[in-house]
Amino acid sequence: MRNSHKLPLAAALLAVGGPLPAQDLRLDHLEHLSLEDGLAHSTVWDVQQDRLGFLWFATSNFLQRYDGYRFEGYKEDPDDPGSISSGEVVEIYEDRQGVLWFATRSAGLNRLDRAQERFVRYRHDPADPRSLASDALQAIHQDRAGNLWVGTQAGLHRLDRETGGFVRYQHDPADAESLSHDWVWVILEDRDGDLWVGTFGGGINRLDAASRGTGAFVHYRHDPADPASLSHDAVFDLHEDRSGALWAATADGLNRFVRPTSRRAREAFVRYPHDPADPGSVGGGQLMAIHEDREGELWIASQSTGLSRLDRTGNERSARFVRYRHDPRDPYGLSSDALLNLHEDRSGILWIATRGGGVDKFDRRRERFTTYRPRPAGDGGLTGDRVWAVTEDRAGGLWAGTFDGGLSALERGSAARAGAGRERAAAGDLPSLPDDSVTSILEDGRGELWTGTYGGGLVRFGVAPARHSVRYRHDPRDARSLGSDYVRCLLADRSGRLWVGLRKAALQRLVRHPGGRQKDYFITYRHDPEDPRSLSSGYIYDLFEDRSGELWLGTSTGLDRFEAGAGVFAHHRHQPGHRDSLSSDVVTSIYEDAAGIFWIGTSAGLNRWDRAAGGEEGFRCPEDGARRD
Repeated sequence: MRNSHKLPLAAALLAVGGPLPAQDLRLDHLEHLSLEDGLAHSTVWDVQQDRLGFLWFATSNFLQRYDGYRFEGYKEDPDDPGSISSGEVVEIYEDRQGVLWFATRSAGLNRLDRAQERFVRYRHDPADPRSLASDALQAIHQDRAGNLWVGTQAGLHRLDRETGGFVRYQHDPADAESLSHDWVWVILEDRDGDLWVGTFGGGINRLDAASRGTGAFVHYRHDPADPASLSHDAVFDLHEDRSGALWAATADGLNRFVRPTSRRAREAFVRYPHDPADPGSVGGGQLMAIHEDREGELWIASQSTGLSRLDRTGNERSARFVRYRHDPRDPYGLSSDALLNLHEDRSGILWIATRGGGVDKFDRRRERFTTYRPRPAGDGGLTGDRVWAVTEDRAGGLWAGTFDGGLSALERGSAARAGAGRERAAAGDLPSLPDDSVTSILEDGRGELWTGTYGGGLVRFGVAPARHSVRYRHDPRDARSLGSDYVRCLLADRSGRLWVGLRKAALQRLVRHPGGRQKDYFITYRHDPEDPRSLSSGYIYDLFEDRSGELWLGTSTGLDRFEAGAGVFAHHRHQPGHRDSLSSDVVTSIYEDAAGIFWIGTSAGLNRWDRAAGGEEGFRCPEDGARRD
C-alpha cells in the first residue's frame, strides 16, 4: 500500500562552532523533517540514498521514499503478496547491482522489484532449513564476491541467489569456533576480505576469507580483566576508515581495533570511554552508528547523548571528541539526543535518524555561520530574538539592537559569551536605555555610540570604556528638539554630521556643541503637502550616502534624493504602467556597489538601478532583466 505527501525541500544552513565547551556546541540551522512535513513516524531507524537519487526512510510504521518534494509510503497489505511484508523496516541496503533490500523488525527480508514496484519476500519457514531462521532482522551486507549476508536474531545467513535459499551460521555451545551469539546486529567486510560480525551479546566475530567454507569464527569478547579487550559485548556498528582502522560502537564506549605489526604484538582494542566529567570524551549510552564523511571526519551517534565528532588533530590513542546535544531552546539544533543512524548522501549532506525527533539534515558544504540567539539572563546570547540593527565599532566589536531586549554587545567567535556587557533599560541604572526597542546603532568619528529607539528617543554613549550617556528626547515645547521619540534610522555622513530618520515624515540633522556651552539642537525637514519638493510623506526606513556625497532616503512613499544645497528633495516612485519605475513605493533599504549600481530593496522585491545608463529612471528586476511594472 502506498500513500504520498508533498513537501518542498528547503535549503539548510549549517554552522559548526569553534573549540568551545561541549554544552555550547550545536549544529546551527539544522533542517528537520518531521510529522508536519510528511514523515510517517518520528522514529527513523535508517536513511539511505539509492543510485537514482531517491532517499529512503525506515520509520517505525512506514517505509518511505523521498524525492525532495514528495513522500511515497509503503506498508504491508494482507491482501497483496506483492506489498512489503511489514512497514517497520530497520535497515535499507542497495547492493552493487542496484537492487534494494529491506530488513524488517519481525517480517523477514524484502527485495524491491523496481520494474513492477513489487516486493519479493523472504520469510522464516519452520519446515525449511534453508529459509531464514528468524523473521527478526537487523543487518544486510554484500561482500566483494556478490554474496548477500543477512543478520537476524537467530544467526548469520548467506543468501544463495540461484536457489533463493540461505546458508545458516549459528551459535553452537559445543563448537568453540561457531558464531558467538545468534543476535547479529551489524556485518562488515574489510579490505582484506574478512567478514566482521557484531552481535548483541557475544562481541565481535571475524570470519576470515579463507575460512568461509568452514564457518570457523575468531571471537573478540569483553574481558573485565583485560583493558585491551572489547569494552562491551553488545556491538551496534562497525566501520573501517580510510586508513584501514576498524572501529566498533558498543553499549559502553567506542573501540578501535589495533592489528599486530609484529609477531610479538597481539591484537588489541583501544577504548574510548564516555566520561561524564570530561566534555572531550565520546558520548555515552549505546553508540548506535559510526560514519566517516567525505572529508574524513568520523561521526558517532549515541542513543541518549547526541552526536560526537572525532577531533583528529591529536593522537588517536588519546583522542578528543566534539559533542553536539539537543537544546530545547534551540530550534535549529539536534531535534533529539536519541540518535539511531547516520547517512551521507551523494551531495555530502549528512542525514541523522532519531528516535522521536524525525530526521535532521546537516549540509557542511554551505557557508558556515556563527549564530547568536537569545538565552536566559546571565547565560549569554542575545537579549532579544528580533534584531533590527547591527554595527561594528572601531575596536572590531559587534553591537546588535533588538526589538524588545535592548542593546547586546557581541564578542566575535564566541556565541556562548554573546550578550556580555549588554545595555538594558533599567531605571536609575546609568548608562542605560530609555526603551528596550533598539532600531538603529552607529559609531561616529569620535568613537561615540548612537542608539535610536522605538519610543525612547536617541541615546549617545560616550567613548569606551566610560560610555556615559546623553539622551535626546522629543519636547513639544521646543521646535529644535528631537522631532519624535520614534527613531527609525541613523546616518553619519562623510562630514561627520549626524542624520536622524524619524518614524513619520521627518528628517533631522543634529547640530552639536561639544563644548557644552550651548545646547545641541536639530534642524528638521518635514513633508509639506503644498510643496512637491519637500520630503515624501510616510515612514523613513533607511538613510544612505552615495559615493558623491548625496543623501538618499528610503520611505514608505518612494525613494528620495536630498539636494542639500537647496534643501529640497527629488522623488522616485512607482508608476503603474511604467516598466522602468520602482517596483514599489515602500523602500526599505538602499545600497551602491563598487560599480556605482544602486540596489533598492522594496516590498515588491529588489530593484537594480544603473544611473549612468538609465538616467533618472530605469529600475530593473535582476531576476530576469525585465523592467518592473
